[in-house]
Formats: sequence, C-alpha cells, structure tokens
Amino acid sequence: MVLLHTADIHVGAFSSHTQFQGVGINALRRVVDHALDVDAEVVIIAGDLLHLPRLGSVKLLNDVIAELRRLSEAGIPVVGVRGSHDTSPTLHDHLATLERAGLIHVTRYRFEGDVLVLKPLVMGDRVFYGIPGLRNGAETEFIRGQRVRFIPPEGVEDGKIIVLAHTHVSFPGYNPADYAKRYGAGERLVPGILEKVLPKGTAYVALGHIHYPLPPSRVFKGRVAYPGAPVGSTVDDLRETLDLRRRGYDRRVLVVDDSKDPPEITSIYDSFDVAVEELPVRWVDEAQLIRDVR
Repeated sequence: MVLLHTADIHVGAFSSHTQFQGVGINALRRVVDHALDVDAEVVIIAGDLLHLPRLGSVKLLNDVIAELRRLSEAGIPVVGVRGSHDTSPTLHDHLATLERAGLIHVTRYRFEGDVLVLKPLVMGDRVFYGIPGLRNGAETEFIRGQRVRFIPPEGVEDGKIIVLAHTHVSFPGYNPADYAKRYGAGERLVPGILEKVLPKGTAYVALGHIHYPLPPSRVFKGRVAYPGAPVGSTVDDLRETLDLRRRGYDRRVLVVDDSKDPPEITSIYDSFDVAVEELPVRWVDEAQLIRDVR
C-alpha cells in the first residue's frame, strides 16, 4: 500500500548541453523502474515533469509517452500537479497532451475572484488535490492569505487526503535556505502557514519545486516532504548533488506508506547515472600572461 513520490524531473532541460541532453528522460525511466520495483499503487509527480510547456523535440515527447505507458500497462496511475515550468498560460501544452492520452491525471483548479479553488481527484479511498506552481510564485500569496478552498469530494466519506503542492515552503525543522543559498531568495512560506489551509485530516503533503531533498534522511515518519529533483535543470543542481553525496546522501525518489499514521517514508537513493566531480581550477590573469609572454 505505497505511493511513489517524485517531482521536478524537468525532461527537456540542459538542451544546450549535448552531454546532458538525455538526463531528464533517463531520470523518468529510472523513476518508472522504481515504481515497478516497489509495486507502487500510485505515482505522484509534484510538478515540473517537463522543463517547458512544449518540448522542442517530437522524439522526446514520444519517449515520455513510452515511459508513462509502462506505468499505464502495469496498472499504476500517475497523478500530477502543474508546475512552474511545464504549464502554459492557456493550459494548451504537452502536459495536457499526456493527460488527454490517459497517461497522467492532472489535478484541477480554478480561480473564483481572489480565491484558488482546488477540485478533488478521487482514486479508490484516496482523494488528491493539487496546489499548482503559479507564475512568479503567486501560489504563495493564496496560501499566505488563506485564500485556498478545497472542494469536498462527492460520495466519499473518510477518504485519505493527499495534497500535491508545487511551492517553496519551510516546515518544522527544515528550511531549504539552510541547505542551499538560492532558496533564501524569493517568496517562501514559513512553517505552519501551509498547514492552516489544508483540509482536516490531510494524510500527506507531496511537495515539489525545491530541488534539494528534505528531509534528506533514508527513513523517516512525517506528513510532508520534498523528494528533490532526480537530476535538476541547472549547474546549481549539480553542485547540490555533490553536496548531498558528501553528506552521505544522494538524489532519490520517495516511497510513502500511507497506511501508517503518520506515513512511513523511505528514500530510494539513485545516482540517475549522473557523475559529479569538483576539479581545482587555477585562475589566470590573461593580461599578465600576455605581458609575461612578451
């Protein structure tokens, strides 16, 4: 009775770096492998499956379809929330294409005045909601102002509530900025704010958007976690991968046993076939070098 939680796969990132062009689709392939290995009931992708609203390559889109089809053929549904990278303003994007093909269930939302309204997605005894990653981090303003409304599911009593949220949030004991300086900039939610808007009895909050895994532990109990990005999308992510490995961790996916209260969460560490090494570089004063040569 487990969920597999991942986020920020960013298929299509590093498009200008030939040696890294395949890392996103390879990461998705490894995520699917892990889901099949643990016999996951549901795969959760908490935003930014894709790096862009429309992938620049038909082949790459076909590769994504092939990987998601492996889950579909195994009877494992995929639930996703829209992220800050893979969503177009009109919602006419490749995430919508994958949804129409029946390969992913994307959580729905709408705006009613200044309120973000979330629609339920019912699967068996679980009810999923998704807080999307909006432009310029606008979802944080809805959460901070407690202007998020969860529509109750019809005909479901005592359903286990799982909330996907693609946003920048601190939670008790863990502030992303303590692990990487880049997470200290911009809008973020302080501990306790997100909990104020969640439906009563929420079993688990599947976070995405922050690429550093938090908590980074191998096994822990809790109701909220960032799995971190499998690879990421920038050189900063590679630096963080090096930092994780120095601390004795690695990139990962999360296996969430929500039959426990609170859920028991296990990290499956994976290099995702990315090797990172820090090499010393000797700075050269070019002007002085020219003078020396002369």
